[in-house]
Amino acid sequence: GIFSMAIGGSVRWLSPILSIPNDLPKRKGYFRIYNVTNNIPRYEKENWSLTIDGLVNQSSIVKLEDVPRFPQTTIITDFHCVTGWSVRSVEMKGVLLKDLFNTLQLNTTGQYATAYSGDQLYFDSFTVEQLLNEEALLVFELDGQPLKHVQGFPCRLYHPSLYGYKSVKWLERLEFTKERKIGYWQQSGGYDVNGYL
Repeated sequence: GIFSMAIGGSVRWLSPILSIPNDLPKRKGYFRIYNVTNNIPRYEKENWSLTIDGLVNQSSIVKLEDVPRFPQTTIITDFHCVTGWSVRSVEMKGVLLKDLFNTLQLNTTGQYATAYSGDQLYFDSFTVEQLLNEEALLVFELDGQPLKHVQGFPCRLYHPSLYGYKSVKWLERLEFTKERKIGYWQQSGGYDVNGYL
């Protein structure tokens, strides 16, 4: 009985690794794909948008066709999961939140922001300081290629000093507020609200 439980637990732990599609990059380590729902959003380029609203001077909608007009930033970073695995020297390209705000001439009176996933279930919250002053990035490319659907295509939020559970995939909304919302894994798994490494 104990042996069966150990085998079952191992299979459950390894299943995110064993189920990685063959077309995902596996160099420098590889990403285990975790989702809180099987309903992976299948955005096409023309039907994705990011809404920025709440306590901002003006609500804004960014479409994929708008992205090239914002300053582009490429970083080389290590991606760390709170469950213990890492992918080293990942190249991520996108738009810094601070550059997006500067270009759109946005400002906020909120102290917090909630990032919502297009899966309609996952969300997490950040301080405005984390998003606008700590190199938080809207990622559109990974290792020189557009994100794949399972990686969050077309856009995921990434902060180089936070664990991967803060990297909201299929990002479609940023809501700025005075009160902090408690994110999915803080409610369900007791994860740290800030998620620093």
